[in-house]
Amino acid sequence: SDVCSSDLGMELHQAVAGNIHRIRKSQRLSMDRAAELAGISVSMWGQVERGSVNPTLAVLGKIAAGLHVPLELLIENRE
Repeated sequence: SDVCSSDLGMELHQAVAGNIHRIRKSQRLSMDRAAELAGISVSMWGQVERGSVNPTLAVLGKIAAGLHVPLELLIENRE
C-alpha cells in the first residue's frame, strides 16, 4: 500500500503543477509576476510548476491567493 500512496502523491503534485501552469497561462501572467503576486520566490514558483517540489499548503494557499482562484482549483486531479 506504500507504493500506491506514493504514486498517488506523485500524481497529485504533477496534477497541481499542471493546474498552476494552466491557470497562470490563462491569466497571461509571467512566472515573475505570478510569484510576485503570490509573495513567493520565482525559483519556488518554478519548482512548484515543474512538479519538482511537493509544496506545503501554506505555499499553495499563497499561489491560490495570487492567482485569485480557490485552493480547490489547484489541487483538482481529474483524469
